[in-house]
Amino acid sequence: MGGVQKFALQLDGVTLLERTLASLGVARSIVIVGDAPQHALEHNPAHTPEHILDTRVSVTREHPAYGGPVAAIGAGIAALDARREPDPDAVLLLAVDMPHVAPLVPELLAALAARPEADAVLALDETQRLQPLAAVYRTVPLRRVLEELATEHPAPHPLASLPLRAITAKMVVETIAAPPESTADVDTLDDAARLGITLSLDQQGGRTP
Repeated sequence: MGGVQKFALQLDGVTLLERTLASLGVARSIVIVGDAPQHALEHNPAHTPEHILDTRVSVTREHPAYGGPVAAIGAGIAALDARREPDPDAVLLLAVDMPHVAPLVPELLAALAARPEADAVLALDETQRLQPLAAVYRTVPLRRVLEELATEHPAPHPLASLPLRAITAKMVVETIAAPPESTADVDTLDDAARLGITLSLDQQGGRTP
């Protein structure tokens, strides 16, 4: 994306971060793993950040920065622990660059509730590709797998650079068909254009050659 921060991209005047957080209305706690999101909320002063960046929300960063999705999940779990709240039964993982993910969320939660034998339920996109960042994981097996991976790989950053299949390979995984376009993500400027996302002048200026 040439240096453009995905979370700050807008669709219909709403940032992708705001759209993702709005899809988590039922969540007791929310953790954003990545760059601090305040810039994404400043693009539209008409929006009141309080309804999104409320007391449920924590912001953290994986170590090392850009250390990959497994490291990000580990950082997110650590941030939940730091809140000193009762452990959730399940953790919903959503990438920030899926602007139409909202209809998928209740389907993932319902599928996990209906399948007690499953450790996780992952979305299958329209090409039958697994989407481990559009998924819900039971907290206990997720913690177990993260601990196993931490012991299997050397310090100082044992979870860095691991693929997500390192987690799912150690779990009982079920899948559901995602609603059309719900897992469509923004990896390129062409993707953004296809999904109706436009870059502001500030964002265009922030692109690297």
